[in-house]
Amino acid sequence: MVRRYMNAKSNRLNSLNRLLIVVFIIMAMPIYHSFSQSEKFAFARKNELWGLIDEHGNVIIDFQYDIISITGSEWLPYNNESKSLLFYPGDGLVKTRKGNRYGFYDLTIKNEIPNEFYQATDFKENHSIVYLGFKYGMINRQGELTFEPTNRELLDFSFGKILFKKGTKYGFMDYNGLESIEPLYNDAEIFADSLACVNFKDKFGYIGLNGTWIIEPQYKNAKSFYQGLAIVQNAQSLWGVIDKKGEYVIKPEYDQIIFQQAGFFRVRKSGHWGFADTKGLHKIDCNYSDAKDFSEGLACVYNGSYWGVIDEDDSLILDFKFQEAYDCKEGIILVKDEDLKCYYDKIGTRLSNDCYEKAYNFSEGVARVSINNKIGFINRSGKWEIQPLFENAYDFRFELARARKNEYWGYINKNGEYVIDPIFDNILDFFVLEK
Repeated sequence: MVRRYMNAKSNRLNSLNRLLIVVFIIMAMPIYHSFSQSEKFAFARKNELWGLIDEHGNVIIDFQYDIISITGSEWLPYNNESKSLLFYPGDGLVKTRKGNRYGFYDLTIKNEIPNEFYQATDFKENHSIVYLGFKYGMINRQGELTFEPTNRELLDFSFGKILFKKGTKYGFMDYNGLESIEPLYNDAEIFADSLACVNFKDKFGYIGLNGTWIIEPQYKNAKSFYQGLAIVQNAQSLWGVIDKKGEYVIKPEYDQIIFQQAGFFRVRKSGHWGFADTKGLHKIDCNYSDAKDFSEGLACVYNGSYWGVIDEDDSLILDFKFQEAYDCKEGIILVKDEDLKCYYDKIGTRLSNDCYEKAYNFSEGVARVSINNKIGFINRSGKWEIQPLFENAYDFRFELARARKNEYWGYINKNGEYVIDPIFDNILDFFVLEK
């Protein structure tokens, strides 16, 4: 009897424990989610100094810097209406400038690398090249020099190799400052797809990470590899595309080739433009006076008088009748006709009868348009989603848009309401830092 009672009690306790565990997991799930999801940040300027805020308007980095750098560019204090690039901070570090010296702020551990460098590259692979005044060095994310500063000019780096210049020749060293590939080349690019494009004895070829020739120098000109393909120019000055074996995917028959990411190269022959896909299997003849890259399966092309839109089979989606045609975004094409802008869908149907003095591509389901010098947003039906109330505004990113009222900037939601008050001299789009 005692044993049965104890077993029954034990079973009840086990059931209770299991229930508590389930309840705990259910309660913990939102907490885990809040810690595991990404964080959003934006650069903002007050009193002529830049800082960093989060999506709730909290100040993460105080307003103390005269410049905060973004990938490939720097924003000066007086660029108060510049359209920002999408920003993905290298390794979670933001480059700053204070008193003409550069430093970094590590968003992942909330740590500052002091502003003590004359110049510095963006962080990648947990490193940055810095200029110390007459000498170059490399720092890690703790701000420590990885080797003694050198007189050699350090240009850029990737795949564990630093491209440097000694005199008129180019070579590579590792992140500890040890020379790994001799400076033998008249010109060189950093490694891409594990290959580096180099010029040796006035011909271009490609070397591997150990410095051996993967594709012998034979080209008059060449570009770095990207996604397994590279654009090269032969001895007859014609351009083609090769794979990593050096075999032609697109034969050298063009005067110019421009690489882009939507599955097609833009190619030019005899002054006219066409397209060739990245597999070399499909071509659109060079029949157009001008052309823009494919976007969402459509490309804007120019016949010498008007712009139209074609699909990947070279079928005409929008006839040649527009002053200008812009990229297709979110299934909607923006065009300009009689100095006004309007929208069409991907099968050539007009979105609405309305036209605008200024209009921009769709982003996150809405498009920014201007009426009587005021900015608002329309939806895919061509109706107002947000009335034109703002002095200026930019596209939605992560459900928020920059908008200016009374000369100050803040962030609005899709209802047109300020979720971060307009108190800033300037702000940039939010970017995401994955945890």
